[in-house]
Amino acid sequence: MPNDTVVIYTDGITEAMNKDYEQFGLERTINVVEKNYSESASFILKEIYDQVKLHSDGFKQSDDITIMVIKRVE
Repeated sequence: MPNDTVVIYTDGITEAMNKDYEQFGLERTINVVEKNYSESASFILKEIYDQVKLHSDGFKQSDDITIMVIKRVE
């Protein structure tokens, strides 16, 4: 169906920590996707990345952060 979206990411997204050792988590990841569902795949990808960076606030990450967003358009 149009606007079907697939988001594939490594655990570096959900396990990204802030200075209080709080993980970004699955719930935040889902919230970002749901909030931006009508946007383009590139926008959703950038928004996930930006929100992880904002959450981390410069805290050094020990894992890779990889995201792929695929969206069906018609």
